[in-house]
Amino acid sequence: MLKYLEKVTDAAFWVMDVFSRLVVLFMTIIVFLQVILRAFFKTNIPWGEEVVLLVMVWMTFAAMSIGLKEEVHIRIEFFMARFPQNIRKLVVMFNNLVLLAVNAAMIYYGIALIQFTNISRLPVTKLPSSAVFYMIPLSAALSCLALAGKLAGLYEARGTRNFINGTYEEESLKGGEE
Repeated sequence: MLKYLEKVTDAAFWVMDVFSRLVVLFMTIIVFLQVILRAFFKTNIPWGEEVVLLVMVWMTFAAMSIGLKEEVHIRIEFFMARFPQNIRKLVVMFNNLVLLAVNAAMIYYGIALIQFTNISRLPVTKLPSSAVFYMIPLSAALSCLALAGKLAGLYEARGTRNFINGTYEEESLKGGEE
């Protein structure tokens, strides 16, 4: 069962990673075209700003779930570094449980938000206003998958391992070397 969870989670996060990269490329192209069209041709892409805003929100939530799995968020360790290793393990587990609860709430309320905003339309593209919020429950569900994997012992980022073991390194001085 754990191997299946790991495969599903890895595949889902691979898709989310590819999606995020394509969205950044798409946003860059549209914004570049908007600048060129405005500067030289005194025109624009009518739907450009609306769509870029939409996919920027999507990318933000996609990056949230990827960042949670890879643990690239900021962790303040100064106070917790004073505690023994077993307490730090409990803190990491408690943190993952709290994040699991928050993401479960994001799924529930994200779906409610989509249903509530589905009646109105965006002004230019005429997409439902709920399109802005589609990524909330999806990224929260992926985060729940990653957190379940962490709680089951499938994933442990280097930062967490270093935090639990009390090993701290200044990554900016090492140039990102492993």
